[in-house]
Order: sequence, then C-alpha cells, then structure tokens
Amino acid sequence: MLSSTQSIAAPRIPPLRASDPLSEAGGEVSCPACKSVRCSVVSACRRLSDSSATSMAEAPLFLSQEKSCLLRCRRCELHFRWPSASTAELSSVYRALPAGRWNYQTESIHSWEIARAEIEELAREGSVESKPRILDIGAFDGAFLATLPEGWCRSAIEPGEAARGRLEEQGITVVADLLREPSAENRGIYDVATMLDVFEHVPEPDAALRHALAYLRPGGQLLVSTGNAAHWSWRLLEGDHWYLNTPQHIVFGTPGYFRGAADRLGCRLVRVTRHAHRRVGTAERGRQVAETLHYGLRRQSRLTCKIAGFIQRVPGLIYLTHRTHGPYAPGLRDHLFVVLEK
Repeated sequence: MLSSTQSIAAPRIPPLRASDPLSEAGGEVSCPACKSVRCSVVSACRRLSDSSATSMAEAPLFLSQEKSCLLRCRRCELHFRWPSASTAELSSVYRALPAGRWNYQTESIHSWEIARAEIEELAREGSVESKPRILDIGAFDGAFLATLPEGWCRSAIEPGEAARGRLEEQGITVVADLLREPSAENRGIYDVATMLDVFEHVPEPDAALRHALAYLRPGGQLLVSTGNAAHWSWRLLEGDHWYLNTPQHIVFGTPGYFRGAADRLGCRLVRVTRHAHRRVGTAERGRQVAETLHYGLRRQSRLTCKIAGFIQRVPGLIYLTHRTHGPYAPGLRDHLFVVLEK
C-alpha cells in the first residue's frame, strides 16, 4: 500500500518521431485529396498490432505500412498515412476478405443510429419518393441495410466477393464492386447514399466523394461517418491514436476538410456533428478519457508527466503505470457525421 505522502512516478514515454520521411520522397508528398504538396509530418504511426489482421489477405498491408507516418495537408486539413498501400493492393485485400471479417455489434455503432434517424427524418419530411432508393457504399454483408425501415429499395457497392454473395441472398442489388464513376443506368437515381466507416479506407478522398455524389439525384444526400483527426485526442496522441491500428485506415478527415471538399465538389454541406464510434456508458467513457489523457501527457514534457502521475493515482487507474501503447478508446467523441447534399 502507498502512504498518503508517497507518489507514483509516471515514466515519460517519448513521442513517436519520424526520421525525416519527406526527404526520401525528394521533399514532396502530394495530398491524396486536393493534391497540394504543402504537407507536413505529424509523427510516425504506431506500430501495427498483429491482432488487427484476422486473415492472410491483410498480411501485405502490414509489410507496406510497417514504417508509415501520419502527415497533414496544410491546405485542405486532411490527415493521411504515408506511405500507404496502393489502390490495387487495397482492392485485392478487400476482394479476398472472408465473410466474417467485420463482426458488427449493431446496437452500439453510433453512426448507424444517427444515419437511421437522418433517413427516417427524410422520409417523414417527404423529401424522398414513395419507393425511396438508398445506396450503401462498403455495405459488406448488409448489416446496416437490414436495420432500415421497410419500403426502401436497397443497393450496395461492395468489393468483397464473399460479402457480395450474402448481399445477393438478401435481395440487395450490388451495383459495383468498387466506388468509381457510376454507370449510365445508376447515375443520379438514388435519394440517399451512405459511407459509414468507409471514408478512411479510400486512397483518393475527393474522387471518392465525387463518385458517391454522382449516384444521387439532385437534392439527394450523402451521409458520411469517419474519424475526426482534429479531435483533441489526435492532437495529444498524434500517430499513436487508436484509429491508426487498422492498416486499412489511410485517410482521416476533419471539419475543415469536409467544408473545403463541399466547395471543391460543388455540393452543399448540410451539417457536421461529432459523435463517438461506439455508444458506451458514462463510466466507460470517463475511463477512456483518463487513459487517453494519461498516455498522451506522459509523452509531452516533464510537467505534463507529473500531471499523468496524478491521474494514475485515481482509484482503479494504477494499471496505467505500465501501459506502453496508446489506449483503445472508441467511446470518445472523436468521429464526424457529415451530411452533404447534391
């Protein structure tokens, strides 16, 4: 037991530093969204955990991104992993993923709840036809589409071969394997398109949003949910943020990025709201906040390291003393829900 006069030392964890990766590219790396070369290194990315890959198909991503860095575009505010897997490599991985790769706990995914409420509001307002059409981009096995009200005409874009089979069994029309320019028969016909936990997977964000909007009729809405790299936890943890532990996550939006993208793409930004990736209770959210603050403060300075020492003296948090990696904290409000109108 510690006496009231004893303190718990909080050993400082050095921040992740990149060894001047831009010099290896001749000093210039272009932003995957706006193509600007005004990009700067935030830090090295956290070392990928083997537990985040559950199939042999994903193994190449670990090799290609083992020493990646987190970069920030100073023009459009997008954050992105560099170097990252190519479009061809990612497409190959997604096509080969087994049908059970993503195990969804539908009751706790906050973005699905927000998207359903948005869709139901559109229906109540009469903003959609009597037989409304929805396109779920990156639908996987159709778990989100299955939660929608009856009466919607449901379509999907999905690269996974096994997942496409499951979609077709449910009567969901698969219009394409990858998000690209729509075919003539699918252009401008949908009332709503969704990209829920998909944006962070696309190699060229502006192009992906442009293609998604092309599927919509005038006045149709694109609903996007993704991580928010402007959240305080990203500023504190930088490349050690939990969202970077998935090798398929390669681009990271911000409110500023989506405002600029709306202007570049000629659509209207209806709203941007902040939310947590998963719905958790107050006590659990408090624990995740404490873990994030503690680990981040240990990486900064001697003064903030002392503050971290006070946090780990809170009853029940002594285990933080030995933490050597950034915490998994999906209960923080570090995600964005974006509504774009064509």
